[in-house]
Amino acid sequence: MNTAVHNKLVSFIWSIADDCLRDVYVRGKYRDVILPMVVLRRLDALLEPTKEAVIEELAFQRDEARFTEWEEKDLRIASGYVFYNISEWTLQRLHNTATNSQQILQANFEDYLNGFSANVKEIIEKFKLKSQVRHMASKDVLLNVLEKFTSPYINLMPFEKNDPDGRKLPALTNLGMGNLGTLIKYSLKYNSSFHHYLNLYLRQSLSCTCKCLIYIFSIDAPF
Repeated sequence: MNTAVHNKLVSFIWSIADDCLRDVYVRGKYRDVILPMVVLRRLDALLEPTKEAVIEELAFQRDEARFTEWEEKDLRIASGYVFYNISEWTLQRLHNTATNSQQILQANFEDYLNGFSANVKEIIEKFKLKSQVRHMASKDVLLNVLEKFTSPYINLMPFEKNDPDGRKLPALTNLGMGNLGTLIKYSLKYNSSFHHYLNLYLRQSLSCTCKCLIYIFSIDAPF
């Protein structure tokens, strides 16, 4: 990861802490929001290009084939990955359609999380992400956090893209995604427990119960 990308990510992490989480969480708990949201945004961005295809496949299974249980293999094929989301939401849409009601945003966000395939739901559960969403909504910062993670000036994708000013945003490679946890650790004042927390989840990704986490860091995951 080059210096420019490193500095941009550190600045991004600190902006979330300073602008959204200060006075809502104690410093040592910032990681409980930032790590799962980074993971979620990576997944969300990967799935966004095939969102319509997944919704169409779901509609076919529900309305034409009249399945009572979804055929997961076809949903994975539609998404292009070993995970998928069948809700109507993306993080960008949650942000774009949000009103002043944190309660509505919380309900929509939870509907979005419930739309993931079982392998991702297990990761969401291990991160206690729903609890964090409820807490952020109760403190009126959920929309602010969403705004940070859907900013067009930050790229957590494994593909290059341009920002609204036409500047190229480098891809966050698989290695870079793995190193991001270390950046968070050091940018949040050497919180050693966070480093252990990240490594725990990376190790768990090798287990059969958390295998989906492997694919967060890859764009070539077979379905």
